[in-house]
Amino acid sequence: MERTKYTDKLNTKRVIIFLIMIIIGMGVLFSLVYASPAIKHDTEMTYLQSRQSISKIMAELAPKCGNGICELSKGENTLNCPEDCYLP
Repeated sequence: MERTKYTDKLNTKRVIIFLIMIIIGMGVLFSLVYASPAIKHDTEMTYLQSRQSISKIMAELAPKCGNGICELSKGENTLNCPEDCYLP
């Protein structure tokens, strides 16, 4: 008789753990199905914003050949920008 009570308690615990696992699994599935598009959209926007920021920085740092200023710090020299960096 004692063995049966122990077995019943053990089975009850197993059923509870199994149900908890199902609930957690459903939550994970829900988040994958419904939250993923929002996360993907945010990730894409962050990526695009990063690309735009990098493009702006690169444009600012790039030599502006033809502006009448020899910008040595930006890589202009007599070879790649003779109109700005001419020898007297």
